[in-house]
This record gives sequence, C-alpha cells and structure tokens, in this order.
Amino acid sequence: MKLTPNGWAATPLQSPENHEIPLPASGTHRSCLKKPIWLVSRPMAQNTGVGIGDFSLPFEYAELLITFASDQGVPASTLLSGTGLTIPDLLSQPRYIRSDSYSTLAGNLCAATGDPLLPWKYGRLLSLQPHGMFGLTLRSATRLSKAYEYLPEFFSTRSGGSQVLQTRRDTETFDILIKSGNRNTPDRVVQFHTIASLVNMAWISRTLTGTSKTELSDTIFLVWPAPSEDGWAAYLPPGTRTVFNHKESYFSLPLAMMRLRVRSGGKQINSAAVSKLRQELSLPPETMDIVGRVGWAIHKTGFKDSTIETASELLGVSPATLKRRLGEKGATFLAVKNAQRFGVVRDLLRSTTLSLDEIAYRAGYENSSNLSKAFRRNFGISPGVYRKSLSKY
Repeated sequence: MKLTPNGWAATPLQSPENHEIPLPASGTHRSCLKKPIWLVSRPMAQNTGVGIGDFSLPFEYAELLITFASDQGVPASTLLSGTGLTIPDLLSQPRYIRSDSYSTLAGNLCAATGDPLLPWKYGRLLSLQPHGMFGLTLRSATRLSKAYEYLPEFFSTRSGGSQVLQTRRDTETFDILIKSGNRNTPDRVVQFHTIASLVNMAWISRTLTGTSKTELSDTIFLVWPAPSEDGWAAYLPPGTRTVFNHKESYFSLPLAMMRLRVRSGGKQINSAAVSKLRQELSLPPETMDIVGRVGWAIHKTGFKDSTIETASELLGVSPATLKRRLGEKGATFLAVKNAQRFGVVRDLLRSTTLSLDEIAYRAGYENSSNLSKAFRRNFGISPGVYRKSLSKY
C-alpha cells in the first residue's frame, strides 16, 4: 500500500526482479493485490503500535495481510471484527501491530474466505516480499548454509516472538521448524501461519540459490491433513514434496542444497547487513510493557544465563528500578522467567518427541531431574504424565 492524498491505496506487490506475482502452472490462481484497498480515510500522525497482545510484529506484515484480504474480497467490517483495531488505527502509520490483533485478522480472513488453499497462496506471496534488513542479510550471504545460520537468531525477533524458528541437521538433511510462540493463538491461525511460513521458506531457498525453476528434492512436513481442495502443489517450487499428518511441521532440505551459493551473496554487504540488523533488533519493541520487555531480555540472553542484572543492563535501568517496575505490575523477574520457561517446556512436550534431557537443556535447566521437580511443583504432575495426557486428544 502507498499513502495518497485520499488515504491508503493498494499497489501491485512485486518480486525482487520487479515482476508481478506469477500465476501458478495450473493457471487456477489470479494475480493478487491489484484493486484498491478499502482504507480510504484521512491519514493520522505516525505512532508506534496498535492493537492488543503480548507480542509486537512489524506493521508491514499486517499491511500485507490486509491487502491480501482486500484482494480476496473480505470487507473491512469482517476483517477488523474483534481485533481491537479501527481504520484510523491502521492509517496512523504504526511501526508495530500487537500479536492478538494480528492473529484475529488472520482468523477472520480464514473464516471469511473458507479457502483451504489460503495459507499456500499467502506463503507464496510472502516469499516475494523483501523482508527488510532481514531479507538483505539472507540475500547477501555467500552460501545457503551461511544464510540459514541467521534464521534462529533473527526470525523470532522479526516476528515479535509470535513465531519461533528452530533448525536441526543430521547426516542427510537440514530441517527448519516453525512453531507458534504465543500460546493464545487459535489452532486455525497457527495452521495458517505455519503453512504460509514453510511455503515461504521453500521459495526463499530457491530464490537465494537461483533454482526457482529447478526440480529439487526438498520436503514440507505438516501435522495437519491435506487440504480438502487439490491445487496446493501449484504454490510450491518444482520438486518440493508435501507430507501430511506428520508428527511435526517443518521444511527439510538435502544437505547438498545447503552448499549452494547464494547468487547475490557478498561478504562486505553481508557483514554490513548483519550489523545493521543486530542494531535494529537491539531494543525491544516500544509497544511492550515492562513484563514484555523483561521477557524480551530473557529471550535475548537465554534462560540459563538470564538474571535480573542481565535484564537490567539490556533494558538500561538499575536492578532496583526494574524490580520496582515489575512489582507495580504484580510481577517478579523469577515469575516472568518461569512463565517463559514453562511455556517452552509445554510447547516442546506437546509438539515434539524430544527427550526430557534435551527439553531441560533448551529451557535452561541443569538436567531433566531439575526440570521434572520444577514442573511438578508448578503444575502438580510430571512432564511425562503431561505428555501422555496430550496423546489422548
């Protein structure tokens, strides 16, 4: 969208090569985002963030989602229902949108269209966006393996913590796992964003390496069943397979592909892009309250090394001031840290088959015994019993 004297107007979204979004091979999908969006009221002064929720995302993603919804014929009243947002909010040129409002936008879009292929279409659209300094960091890496070194560090911060990315490798493949970082997100919205993000990753891998038209053997694994409507393959790169009803959702690449050169890579520009991106992400979003900022600081430092002193240093206040400001919200540093830890533990117990030792390590516990004691003290059951209870549903 661009700001005109009469308000917002949609502009055709373009690929890095300045071409409009191509039609898939099947010819079943029309070009997106060409008609004017419904945001036509008077613009307001710039502010920092709008909406509700514990996480803050760059507003450009909400802008893309809103424009996409307009192209799908979803009216403003339907899209904004229950989001806590108004049209003037969106015209105020905010820097961020809060996570619950963004999730409700996505949920309203899914409900209004009833299109089972919607996340696949949106993922393809996401892959054509520049993604700011994060995108430049990926495009300037020398090899795909180098580009993907940055994913865990930058992806969840770029998404405001609303999504968490993990990577793993074995002797044959490199896997990219994307999970919801917000336990309040409805399952339908988690499905929408997870599929869209994995489709986006599949295309980004091809775009970076110049293999968009090459048959390669990469795979998207999904915990959900296949869409009720055929045609999702038209939104995937050539040769990309899809496996449904899997135990985890992730994108898997052959290790040989990770050695491919990035066609626009350059060491000097990559070094500058990484430095600039780290500078951009060195402060928490301005929309976060003090509890959210402490959570951000804990995420930056890691559970094992996070203390009220390290959080104070990152946030530029004294430990005493931080303790007082948390107390004003009825919180303590330890309570915030434990809430985040237990959130990670429960997510891993629910969505992976990782051992308790590995989960304990990721949550910053010395060993699985310490994790089990803390979990039982907080929830009244052991992690193993909790995991077994989930298998019933």
